[in-house]
Amino acid sequence: MLILVPYGHDNQRLKGKGNWGQLAFCLSAVVAPYGLLSVLVALPSLLGSGMQFVGICINLGLVLIGIYAFVLNINAIKAVEGFTTGRAIGVFVYLFLILLAVSACATITLALLGPALSR
Repeated sequence: MLILVPYGHDNQRLKGKGNWGQLAFCLSAVVAPYGLLSVLVALPSLLGSGMQFVGICINLGLVLIGIYAFVLNINAIKAVEGFTTGRAIGVFVYLFLILLAVSACATITLALLGPALSR
């Protein structure tokens, strides 16, 4: 969250109207319930339910929750910054690419340092 919010609130380039605190509040109001809800939906598969139908339903539920979280994130960016839907989607994709790059760097670093650290 601390990595993404400053990039999403780049008023000088994107000409947004909100401030950093408002965007952090709105995005965390979406991210926290999404995390809890996705864990609750995935809980039956974590507990070892071996039925394939249950797994399909759980994955479908997670996809639907993810789509809903995407829509809520777009609406949060629109409300705080006063953007159009297209610009809000662009900001969200921009934030996603930053998070993807940070995750990739961390994964590659751990993969390269893992064998050296285990000695």
